[in-house]
Amino acid sequence: MEVEDLGAFRETIEMMYVEEEELMRGLARAGVSRSIDLLEVSSKIKFDRGVVACLNYIEAVPWSENEEEKLKSLFERCSFDEDFTQDILARLPGSTSGSEDLAVHLIQSIVDGANASARKDLQSLVTGLLSKSSVYQKDPARLNKERLYSICDSCLDSLVALLKKP
Repeated sequence: MEVEDLGAFRETIEMMYVEEEELMRGLARAGVSRSIDLLEVSSKIKFDRGVVACLNYIEAVPWSENEEEKLKSLFERCSFDEDFTQDILARLPGSTSGSEDLAVHLIQSIVDGANASARKDLQSLVTGLLSKSSVYQKDPARLNKERLYSICDSCLDSLVALLKKP
């Protein structure tokens, strides 16, 4: 393993010896750019707790364009557990997890949601996003039609089941 930033390596080693709460405070003090450096070192030395803490912090805060480019570069060089990176990847423009996947995920949340008020709010949001008059860019050809079809199919199955009940 080649260490390019000795300071980040030292800070990552120090992170191994602090409690979770202090770890997050340290990342907040360090900022996004430094947290990306620490994420890279944590990944290289297989420090899972550091990787998760850095990803959680980076996911929760806004980034500058430079930090966004730095993140893109890091995600091209290193691989991370998809469970921890999907929200970050969704925020990166041009990433594989695009707005179309988000729209389909929101539709699925409407179908599966238990809270009627939350479902109604999500429904209004998705309707606004997908309407022809929406200011948001969208490419209907890129929407995952199979996934949308399966969601519609499950809705129809639920409706049939409800209608069959006495």
